[in-house]
Amino acid sequence: MRKYTYSIIICAYNEEKNIGLLLQDIIDQKINNNFILENIKVVSDGSTDRTNEIVERFMRKDNKIKLMINQERLGKAKSFNVGKKEIKSDFLISLDADIILENERTLESLLDIKNYNDIGLIGGQPSPINETNKNVAILASLFSYNIVYKIKKQIRNGNNFFSSHGRILALSKNLYEKIEIPDLPGTDQFMYFFCLKNNLKFVYQESAKVFYKVPNKIRDYIKQNTRFRAAENLMRKLFGENFVNTEISIPFSVKLKSIGITSIRHPIQFLSWKILYLFGKCKYNLFSESGKSSGKWEISKSTK
Repeated sequence: MRKYTYSIIICAYNEEKNIGLLLQDIIDQKINNNFILENIKVVSDGSTDRTNEIVERFMRKDNKIKLMINQERLGKAKSFNVGKKEIKSDFLISLDADIILENERTLESLLDIKNYNDIGLIGGQPSPINETNKNVAILASLFSYNIVYKIKKQIRNGNNFFSSHGRILALSKNLYEKIEIPDLPGTDQFMYFFCLKNNLKFVYQESAKVFYKVPNKIRDYIKQNTRFRAAENLMRKLFGENFVNTEISIPFSVKLKSIGITSIRHPIQFLSWKILYLFGKCKYNLFSESGKSSGKWEISKSTK
């Protein structure tokens, strides 16, 4: 059986709270002999905290860990483009710096698919950390997660736009060598549409689970919501409105069932989500009129 090589890229900006935990998670991974880890590259994007120091400490533990330092913040898209240049592996796994891997088999679960022919992009399953204290922003985030999870499972068995999330993605060599991500929000959306436009396949691996922290401040929730909306509209301009709309469309019956069931089970979550949804829509209208569309977005601090 053929062996596949893989490398990991982590774009990090002021991630001193979590980067060490993530690197340790990666070091502790148990993966079968069909996959060979070549490099773990951390691109520190103008970090001003202890991120670089922590990564350097791990470099002394494992010589596969490399650190690239941007002297000023460039944003995730540019950091990814620069960081991938010297990588030659069969697959490149892109991880957000503020996640936790579920277990020691997470990366194996991501890469271990049945058919590698024409594979371009593989998506894992980001899930929110269970918060003890739940305020309006957290409740709204949980509702969003619950309905999206229900929806994506009903469309092509999860092999769709809603499963392509930047927290955990694997790009095949056929994809990452071709792709150059523009300096815009929505790097994961761009990867997904670029993959399909190049006649490559997207595959969803639900068992490759990572955990992330949802926003616990209303300001941060709306900030994220605004960025997602902006990215979606930018993708229409880049890849064509009909193509993007077809990929992100949700059958009415699926949408109604998913929102209806979740609303009945979690009415307070639904109310929180509806209120912040309307706020987010208003904020986006102001955002779009201002013309801001840089990939160097303002960080949502409450998600760290």
